[in-house]
Amino acid sequence: MRDELLGSIHPVLSISLEPGESVLGTSSRFAWMTDSIRLTPGRLDQPDGLALSEYTATGTQGAVAFATWRPGRVLSVDAAAGHLISRPGFLAGTSGVRVLPAYGHGHGHGHGLMLWQITGSGHAWVGLAGDVVERELTASQALRAQQEHIGMFVPTVTIQVTGDRGICVLSGPGTIWLQSRSGNHDE
Repeated sequence: MRDELLGSIHPVLSISLEPGESVLGTSSRFAWMTDSIRLTPGRLDQPDGLALSEYTATGTQGAVAFATWRPGRVLSVDAAAGHLISRPGFLAGTSGVRVLPAYGHGHGHGHGLMLWQITGSGHAWVGLAGDVVERELTASQALRAQQEHIGMFVPTVTIQVTGDRGICVLSGPGTIWLQSRSGNHDE
């Protein structure tokens, strides 16, 4: 398996697969695949998780691509670290990855803070909107951010939604990835 980022402003993640290898992805992020890739919709082993399809190379090497919703960056993360990501951030993952709901606050139709947790084994790829700013917080530090600019953080960071117009307080220790553009693709 080999991944490659295509483009620079609005990146596309292209994953080359050897026969028998597979990756998981959401249908909303799928962009294209070669004819040697077999699509199996909706994995059943993710109860209450994000509906993921499986893309498998059959017979010969193939490639499948996933596109971001917004111009920005694609980051590769280790699933075992348990990163929490904003709702539209998941692009793809290796077959051992699970994406489960972690937090929901606010109203329906894409409004409010919705977080998914990447767990399991292997690698996952996350798309963040705009420029990405990485902040490392110590145990005594906190950062206030508008909820739509929170892209991803490690599970040692705690989050509290305030009643102050969508502002969240993120408390350390741990790493936070903030996105300069709204991560909400429904705006």
